[in-house]
Amino acid sequence: MAFATAGLFWQSNGLNELADGRQFVAITRRINGGTNGLADRQMYYGRAKNVLGADAGAPREVPLTRGHEAIVAQARKRAKAVATKRKAPVKR
Repeated sequence: MAFATAGLFWQSNGLNELADGRQFVAITRRINGGTNGLADRQMYYGRAKNVLGADAGAPREVPLTRGHEAIVAQARKRAKAVATKRKAPVKR
């Protein structure tokens, strides 16, 4: 229930558009009514960019695969690797 409530708040306050534009000050003000927590949001954003392999100095989009699509793509890749391995001649 808490997640659904947070999602509804995020959507009804137009926070997705602000997040896409990296407008952390505006997001923080809409959530808290001021800039309380801004430094934490910026820190977590920096950490996420590092984990995702984005250059911390360049404002660029990081392509993210969705869960289901990534799982299917990985399964296909593994199946192809197994099939290729089975076709390879056995070295003796």
